[in-house]
Amino acid sequence: MKNALKIFRFRQNGFTAVETLVAVAIVGLLAVGMAAIISQTFQQSQRTNERVQAIEQVENVAAWINRDALMAQSLTAGASAGFPLTLNWQGLNGNINQVTYSLSGTSIQRSISVNGGAPSISAIARNLDVDAAKTSCSYDPSGVLTFQVTSKIGMANESRTYEVKLRVDQPSS
Repeated sequence: MKNALKIFRFRQNGFTAVETLVAVAIVGLLAVGMAAIISQTFQQSQRTNERVQAIEQVENVAAWINRDALMAQSLTAGASAGFPLTLNWQGLNGNINQVTYSLSGTSIQRSISVNGGAPSISAIARNLDVDAAKTSCSYDPSGVLTFQVTSKIGMANESRTYEVKLRVDQPSS
């Protein structure tokens, strides 16, 4: 019985150097692993946020151009990647509306003028890749406006192409 009690008795002297080194190594590995997991979580969250922002920029351009193109009675596309893009229409109230989309740096600006008055200008999208192969518009004589928009935010890159059938068959070019 005396020997059995010795087996279950804990040492009173503390840890040996080897036990201490093993414990420190294990704690270090756990800390490095947790740091890596936390870092990856934050990086993934950042990439997700950048992707969502890029999608929002592209979809905002599409919403505005689509809205105005559906009302347009005439269209004028610029020589440089189709910008500036100018859309004109007369509203039911008799007002003559002119909307111009133009590239400014890495943004697309929307300028609207009613009855020839002073234009109201707003940036509808930022962080665009304004290379003509990535952000452009063109008009097909069949009445279809095609535009491509590419947004790049951080590592996120979103590109979409849209087509809008204009309400008139022969807008000015």
